[in-house]
Amino acid sequence: MTSGIAKTICGLGILLAMLLGSGCDRWESGSQNEAHEANYIEGNNLRMQGQTNRAIQSFERALHANPANSLAHMAIADLFRETEDYTSAAYHYNRCSRLLAERGVKPDPALPGLLEQCELRLALKYSDRLGRQQTDARIDELRQKVAERDDTLQKLQQELARLRLATNAAAPAPGIGTLGTVARETTPVPVRTSPAPVSPSSNPTAADATPPSSPNPATARPASTRTPPPAATPSATPRVRTYTVRSGDTASSIARRAGVTTKALLAANPGLNPTRMRVGQTVNIPNP
Repeated sequence: MTSGIAKTICGLGILLAMLLGSGCDRWESGSQNEAHEANYIEGNNLRMQGQTNRAIQSFERALHANPANSLAHMAIADLFRETEDYTSAAYHYNRCSRLLAERGVKPDPALPGLLEQCELRLALKYSDRLGRQQTDARIDELRQKVAERDDTLQKLQQELARLRLATNAAAPAPGIGTLGTVARETTPVPVRTSPAPVSPSSNPTAADATPPSSPNPATARPASTRTPPPAATPSATPRVRTYTVRSGDTASSIARRAGVTTKALLAANPGLNPTRMRVGQTVNIPNP
């Protein structure tokens, strides 16, 4: 037991001597002191063993103990760069460069190149992400325009179908006349009468040759009192007009357009109900 206590006292003395020899400042700046920090040494050992995550944790503990440990910043930056965490790597490279510049120490010649490499990787990463975002926004805009165009096209097709239906409903049926058109017109044909046959006794030559006989007073009639044959009169057929009812027509509007009264129009169409007229119905138009 005595030997154990002696060894402990000896170790404390050596540690005290080291601290006094270093100026009693454990956090004195300088690569020599930073390289001998226990967490930094442990981090290097784990890094050589390929245990990257544990090595990063050791270097972070070294920075927690001494935030000005430039070697720990450099080591942890290299590990973050190897794991493609370029944001953390750029931060620690930049921090190491500033600490060395504050101490007036020339940095490692590879440090500016490593920092630039991380910045380029970050620029490429975020430019790709920005490009994808812009592309997605453009695609969404185009999709919206296509949807609006399809909606407009559908509305136009519906309006075209409605107009076709209205046109077909307003068109007159075949064979039905419209207002102002004579559906049936008959022209009176004069009746021709054949001349009466001439008897031989009416021949002037025979009359000249034979003297006239004295007329019988009982049967003779004066020429002025003879009744002429009735003249043939042509049969007159009145002209008939018809009208095909259209959308929005009324009995009064049809009568006004035809130039007749509503009463005369209804009289010419006994079965016409002015409140139930159908599109395409034929209406007789009386003469004015």
